[in-house]
Order: sequence, then structure tokens, then C-alpha cells
Amino acid sequence: MRIHRLDIRRSLPRFAEPRRAGVALALLAIALAGCRSSPTSNAPNKPSGKSGPRILLLACDGIEWNVVLPLLKAGDMPNLETLMKRGVFGTLRTYAPAKSPVIWTTVATGKTPEKHGITNFFKSSPNGESIPFTSADRRTKALWNILSDAGRTCVTIGWWNTFPVEPVRGCLVAQTNTMEDFRVRGIVKNTLVRGVEGQVFPPERQNELLTLVDDVERELPDLLRRYFGDVVPVGSPMNVQSWNASAWAVRADEAYRRIASKLLDEIDDADLFTVYFGTTDVVGHRFWRFYEPKAFRHVPLPEAVRAMKDIIPNAYRHLDALIGELVRRVGDSTNIMVVSDHGMHAENVDSLFLPREDGQLIESGAHTDGPPGLVCLAGPAFRTSSVKKPIRELTRQDLPELGVVTDVAPTVLAILGLPIGRDMDGRVLGELLDPKFEERIDVQFVATHDTPEWLASRGASSPAVPGTKERIEQLRALGYLGDSQSPATTQPTASERGR
Repeated sequence: MRIHRLDIRRSLPRFAEPRRAGVALALLAIALAGCRSSPTSNAPNKPSGKSGPRILLLACDGIEWNVVLPLLKAGDMPNLETLMKRGVFGTLRTYAPAKSPVIWTTVATGKTPEKHGITNFFKSSPNGESIPFTSADRRTKALWNILSDAGRTCVTIGWWNTFPVEPVRGCLVAQTNTMEDFRVRGIVKNTLVRGVEGQVFPPERQNELLTLVDDVERELPDLLRRYFGDVVPVGSPMNVQSWNASAWAVRADEAYRRIASKLLDEIDDADLFTVYFGTTDVVGHRFWRFYEPKAFRHVPLPEAVRAMKDIIPNAYRHLDALIGELVRRVGDSTNIMVVSDHGMHAENVDSLFLPREDGQLIESGAHTDGPPGLVCLAGPAFRTSSVKKPIRELTRQDLPELGVVTDVAPTVLAILGLPIGRDMDGRVLGELLDPKFEERIDVQFVATHDTPEWLASRGASSPAVPGTKERIEQLRALGYLGDSQSPATTQPTASERGR
């Protein structure tokens, strides 16, 4: 039965206005040999006879089309290019201010922050201290809950606000907060840590998967050289601090890659398999002024630009390799969804970028005003793009807006044949589905997936969160916290509208 689009559209909240200002980008000519020799480039294809997951959802934090397009033109993101040729691609509208835990929870629930309850990075404890939001604070079911309730198998790796893990049918690997006493220079987020329960479900797999993280820990210096080359930050000591403090993101993404590869080989019947990667967002915050130096009033020293201009492009090249490996590990029947929560652009363009007395790093890339993210959908369920221009000739103006972040969860449920909650704020992106596939599905609805019993269990206990103090400093260094923590809203502030 064909989807009746008038039946599935919802009254949507107001989102961030699309950013129209162009960004002048320098074309990048050289891909480091380390990226070409990445261990992710030789992933085996899924053996014939194995179907793989029905949907592989790759959550890629902070992907900006204005960085992607020059890399596509140079042939440096071949795996994303292949998916774009197979499917449909464009922009995904998001919230302002754009805060990752808020938006990724919206992606997973199909609901606004006011409904799902994750409105910022931190909340105030009864004694007035800032503590991170946890999975217990989410007031509505996420995709992994809905699938598990329906007897479907779901694997979720590294998603925001999944600690402590909830019981699921399949496997859930939390994005765990950091250790206070972490021994490696810099600050670590998005990672698994020893001695903390509740990071993996089923719990008997936690020590096994932590062994993979230990391997990444030992190999981290070599991994950094392989993916980024021998980066030697020059200029301000803040540049060295920024580079040292970015290593945790590479560590986390590589750990998630290895866990995902292992679970893809072992769990062949997953209906939904999701993995989160965050390095592109982290290096975008810290190194944008070396990627796009002419956007800043005080242009960095030429030797600093030469040393660090490729950090952001190489992070994107590395992400492309991660995407390529995981796509090769699944069967042709798998639907691929590559989604970013927001884009990014130059920020603090008048700053001298001098070290601050409080030690906080000044970000040169940001997304507070909610620049749209990237979305690329490919596989049996999706049509091909109506954009006829060759991919390597695309400009930012050629990219259509395909939807908003609330639309991801309803679309996933429709593809899997599961009912959509009428209390969800998104809609099924029926116009992006292949007509033959669309004819075979009948979108069903329920009033809500949130049962009274499940709602009564929310916030029943406040889990001990490892590394709270370090987490606060980490997010402050990325520029997320500043002097106050204003909650995410569904519309831009006056200053943001004036950009």
C-alpha cells in the first residue's frame, strides 16, 4: 500500500534557518599516504548468502557539506561518492543552538527536546552541581527500545546519552563519560572505561569489548600518524594543546569501528545497526582557522597553516574510510543512512586566539546557529537523487533540503514495518523512498510507544557518572558551555537570526 503523505506529515517545530552565507574554501590537493593505507580500506565484502542488517545508520557528528564538496571533487571521499551515486543526498535541517546530545536524542526518538527531556549537556543536581544527562533522563523511548519491544534486533554503538545502557534485544555499547584519572595527555570523551558497570548490554560482553579499546589505546600514536601524518602544531601553545586534546576523538572512533566490525560479523540478523563517529566535529572546532585562514581577521602564520591545514580534510578522509569498511561488511540488501546532526563554519573570526588565563581553548569552528547537516540514503528502500549534475561538479547551492532531524526515526520505523508514534514530531520521508518499495509498505500508527510502566521507570535512579569534572572541562574547551548553559530551543535566537 502506498504511503499517503498527507496522513504521515506532522506539524513540525521551527528549526534553525538554513545558513545562506557562502564559505570560501581552499581546494586541497594531497591526501596523506596514511589515509590511503588505513586498515579500514581492506575490509572484506559481506559473504553472499548473508543478508546483514536491514538498516545501517552511520551517525557522523558535525559533517559540513562545504568541506565534503571539495574532497569529492578531488576524489578523496570515494565511499561517500559511491553512496551518493546509488541513492539520494542533501541537507538535513537541525536545531539552534545545535548541541549534540540534544540533536542525537531527537534523531533517535523523532521528538523535540521538550518531549524527550535531553535539553543540554548537563543538568543541575540537588546540591547545585552540574552533572551530565544520562539515559535515565530521557523521557521517551528511542529506536533501540521500540525495536526491542517489537522483538526486533538492534545494535547501537557510541550514541549520545546511552549510559547507563538499557536492556535491548541485541547489543548496546554506551558513549560513556570520561575518567578523572585518565593517563593519556588530553581529555577523552566517547569512550569505554575500565571499572564502570553499565557500559555494555548484555553485561557479559563488556570485558570482551573493552579489550578492543585497550588495543586502540596501545596503538593510538601510530593511528594518529597513519590518519593525519606527522602533525607538529606550531605557533601558539594553544595549537599544541588543541592537537593533544583531540586524540581522544580518534581513540573513540577507532574503538567504535572495531566494535562495529566485530558485531557485524557476529550479529547477522539485526534490523537496525547504528554507529556514532565524532572526530570530524572535534577537529572542526579546533582547527577551522587553519583550514580556512582567509575567513579570519588575524590570519594564522603561514608555517602554522602549512602544518595544520590538512587536519580537517584528513579527518573527513578517515571518516570516509570508516564508512567504506562498514558498508563493505554488510550485504547489498542493507539500506545505508549517513546522517550528521549539523554542519560547521568559521567562528570567532576577530579573535587573536591567544591562550586564556582559565586554560579554555578558543574554538575557530562552530555550529551554534544550527547550520544544516548532511544526509545520504542508499539501498533498496531509497530512490536515486533527482540532482542530475555530476557529483564532482556539485556546489552547495545544488543540494536540496531533504528533511529535518525529527524525520529520521519515523522513516526508520516505516522501512522496518513498525508503527510510528503519533506523538512523534517528525514524518516519514516517503518522497525519498523507491516507488517499488513504497508500494509494498503500509505505514501504521500508534498513539505512543511510551507505556505507563516504562515512563514510571524513568529517572528512578541517578547513576554515578564517571569523569564528570573532566567532562565539563572537555566540553568547555570545545566552546559548548561558555559562561552559561542555555537549553536548546526550536528556533534561532535574535543574534543567530542576524548572522
